[in-house]
Amino acid sequence: MKLLKNALLVTSLLVATTSTAFAFDGDRKGWQIGIGIGVHSAQLDYTTEFAPTNVETQTKLAGAFQVGYGFSNRITGFIGGNGGSLAVDGTPSTLTIAGFGGTYYLNDSTPSFYVTGLFGQASLTIGEEELEFADKGPGWLVGVGYEVTHRLHLELSHSQAELTAPDNVANNTLVSTSFATAKYIWY
Repeated sequence: MKLLKNALLVTSLLVATTSTAFAFDGDRKGWQIGIGIGVHSAQLDYTTEFAPTNVETQTKLAGAFQVGYGFSNRITGFIGGNGGSLAVDGTPSTLTIAGFGGTYYLNDSTPSFYVTGLFGQASLTIGEEELEFADKGPGWLVGVGYEVTHRLHLELSHSQAELTAPDNVANNTLVSTSFATAKYIWY
């Protein structure tokens, strides 16, 4: 979450200082910013005897955010991530994965299929504010998508992360999440 907030701050500064001749001109080459909404389904596997007994793996609301730069009309790099809500033992929880990624488009213009990936940090936050704890660890995300119309992307992605509790590194959680999102990327 902290990485996403920092990415938003950096994006705001870049947008404010970048000439519009090189940003948001309709070409993928140049600065980009995107947001998305969709659904996700998560599976959690614990390696501790004190694991929650009920993890709801039903489909829940998800979101996506990215800030990046198009090196050409086919290759882009970005900072961003995906996140969503879930319930662990009936307690509202959030799952996020954020980091550095890239996208490769098969065509120079719309419509186009693309592949994307991201390596970074994942976290699972469970509980109310006074009882909150967060497991963190490295994670990755891979996906395929289709730019349906100019700037509108439909994407299916899958992520995995191995999380550890900050106070007990012996407690590990393997998280697998699948996302289906619709993104709008300004370029």
